[in-house]
Amino acid sequence: MQLCVSLPSCPIAKKGNAESALEAAKMLAVRGDEEGAYQCYWVAAEWREECDPRLWEMAASMAAKLDSNGQKRGGACYQLGRAASCHVGSLDLRQTRHSAHAECYKKLGDMAGAARALRAVLSDPMVMEHGRDFCLHAANQIAELAMSGAVPWQFAEESFEKLHEGWAGNAHSLRSFALIKTQVGSIEHAVELFDQSLALLSDPYTHSQAFVACNQLKRFDKALEHARACVRSEPGNAEYLKNLGSALVKLGKFEEALPYLLRAQKFEPADPSVHVEIGFAHMGVGKLQEAAEMIERGAVGDGRRKWR
Repeated sequence: MQLCVSLPSCPIAKKGNAESALEAAKMLAVRGDEEGAYQCYWVAAEWREECDPRLWEMAASMAAKLDSNGQKRGGACYQLGRAASCHVGSLDLRQTRHSAHAECYKKLGDMAGAARALRAVLSDPMVMEHGRDFCLHAANQIAELAMSGAVPWQFAEESFEKLHEGWAGNAHSLRSFALIKTQVGSIEHAVELFDQSLALLSDPYTHSQAFVACNQLKRFDKALEHARACVRSEPGNAEYLKNLGSALVKLGKFEEALPYLLRAQKFEPADPSVHVEIGFAHMGVGKLQEAAEMIERGAVGDGRRKWR
């Protein structure tokens, strides 16, 4: 849901004169006309020659008060966005304004609006230069909104491209960018980004995601390298053991695969995919009876009919 914002009106002010609109706003506030005062404060902010974040924040505060009856006009979110776009103040203050802008949309249930507000962070020169962690957090929130279906994955992809303009990135930003690339089908680019991330920080989760991407590209030798790295880091992780066994099976290394797959089965005895991989490994070494039994167990565990 995208909120519509009605344009303000302050007919008693001299058109185009911000000071006149401010005087009108103060007069209406004294009279108790909160709606009229709000409209004139908003007009004053629009007419002010130089962007005034405090004036926009005042209008936003009044809008929030007027909307407290449950009306969702979106004025406060718009005004907080204008305050953030002024780009005036310290780094902390600018980050706070951007956060308030995004949170406003989230509270009103406008997740696409929240994503646009988070994207605005990446257009703030000071925050981009001195607050990269904050920018990465904003970009990751956009990715989460894409995962929920609030915005297309392409919106998240464009956001990470903007994040990395003039910046090589760090291990976490490159991994996130790679994961987004897998969602838009750019698997080749994803593998490159995973490799760049791992060059900065080797961690099993990144290796596991690179393993999946390499499998998609049928680069089974490279997938095996990532699977081995995962098991070296977490030798008791059933998923990583299964991946290593699966990688070895794909390369025809059935004897080597079996111990890893059997260890995975020990940790996750009900996982049907492990049974199937063990079946393929047994088949590779000529144990056809054992292979049939394990593959059937896998098929049954996966909710499929028995092979009979």
